[in-house]
Amino acid sequence: MTQTSQLTNGMCHTYEKLPSTKAKKLYAALAKRNGGVVPEYRLRDDTGLSHGSFIAARQELRRLGLIELSHVNRRACYRLVDPDELENRLLGGNSVNIFLNPGHAPGGRPDPGDVNKELGLVEADLTAKITAVCRRYLIGNGHEVKVLQSHNLMGEAPGYPNVVITANEWYADFFLSIHVNAGGGRGCETYCYDIDSAGGKLAVSIQKNLVANIRALDPTFPDRGIKEDPNLAVLRGTRMPAILVETAFIDNQDDAWLLQHYPDIFAHGIASGVEEALQPTFVH
Repeated sequence: MTQTSQLTNGMCHTYEKLPSTKAKKLYAALAKRNGGVVPEYRLRDDTGLSHGSFIAARQELRRLGLIELSHVNRRACYRLVDPDELENRLLGGNSVNIFLNPGHAPGGRPDPGDVNKELGLVEADLTAKITAVCRRYLIGNGHEVKVLQSHNLMGEAPGYPNVVITANEWYADFFLSIHVNAGGGRGCETYCYDIDSAGGKLAVSIQKNLVANIRALDPTFPDRGIKEDPNLAVLRGTRMPAILVETAFIDNQDDAWLLQHYPDIFAHGIASGVEEALQPTFVH
């Protein structure tokens, strides 16, 4: 039996449980070619995927551990992971690189985000606190974590660190941008580029765990759900599964109280969502 046949047969159950059709198409095309150095245009011809769908599918396969990506003379080189290697890796835990982006500028200068003047709350400070605790949780679970707070998301504020470029060059597996909402509402909501992508699955997991954690303290806390927004810079420009979470409303009395006194509840909910997204539910 050829190596391609072994991989395809050995991972048939895994393949059938892939979250998206795009990922299935790309995995099948790579398995047929037995990986190696394959130009993007050939894989797109094989799968019929657009550039954006191809990138999303590739990131999904990498997140699931089904492929490994390296570069040979600046050309993408793919390796399909052996079924036994994959299962051993998953059963032994799954450590990933997680990029955390607390919203707006450090210390609120020059970009504080939303502000509650009555309570003296600043979004940039609140997101930094939540992120710091979330970082500790994730590192404690064995992950590599990088944090960057900057209002220069995709080059619009030259002279400050570029969030999207830094995340892409670090080869993060997950990207999480943490924010605080405003505008008279209440509750949390999580944004993704495409609900059917790996980022969409991550958003669902984080939203569910975040709501559950906060409702343990405040059962009336609203779940505002998952929302797609491909125009958000950090979702549009990143190359890995990415989400932006609006944790609560700074201008709502009840939400502001939670943000002020229980940043750890929000952090734990976000970190728990990441861990759930990493569970190997697709392994037979």
